Amino acid sequence: SNRFDIFKMKKFKISVLLKGKEAYCNGLYDLESNNLKVLAGSKIRKSWSPNFKYFNKRNTQIKEYCIDNGTDLVLQKDLVFDTPTAAAKFCMGYEVNGQIYWRTTDNVKLKDFLKK
Repeated sequence: SNRFDIFKMKKFKISVLLKGKEAYCNGLYDLESNNLKVLAGSKIRKSWSPNFKYFNKRNTQIKEYCIDNGTDLVLQKDLVFDTPTAAAKFCMGYEVNGQIYWRTTDNVKLKDFLKK
């Protein structure tokens, strides 16, 4: 299968993309650790959901790592998250499932890619 070939090639990280309302993020997913690194230059959604429980943490990260260029919040340095879901919540500002939101470069949901 696809996944086995990737392991055989010692390629443990795959490029992933999150496209959402006001967000366009590039990431690197680590198959071994389940970490997801959101890459510098990614566009983070400015708004957030009112009941978002990571509001304060996200706000701190935005202040520290992002620049508001007027239209977009742009991540200035790579940021590593423990899971694809934590990374997706940072990018989107509301409760989302990272396994569904992150996609491979062939537009396959991470969840489906990992099933292979």
